[in-house]
Amino acid sequence: IWNEKRKTTDKDVRAFPRAMAKLMIQANKVKHVLSANSDIPVFIDALQDDINYQTHISRAKFEEICHDLLERAAKPIEAALKMANVTLDQLDAVEMIGGAM
Repeated sequence: IWNEKRKTTDKDVRAFPRAMAKLMIQANKVKHVLSANSDIPVFIDALQDDINYQTHISRAKFEEICHDLLERAAKPIEAALKMANVTLDQLDAVEMIGGAM
């Protein structure tokens, strides 16, 4: 999202470790807040080149951004179910643990 808003520069935020650390910390906060709320304001002080980043993100937008990650997470679950000879219909819930940043 940051790179889309900063089209005036050829600098990619992913090339700057400090900026990426700030993004990861804020992304983790956003993830936790959106698990219980439908949207959240986001503010990161001096993200890159002393420019503040401010936006508002909804749970739907967050899920859209993370869609490819969620698809990849399904593959190990499907493999584990197959090894256990269990189908999705036999499950009530799946709890994923780990993946901390």
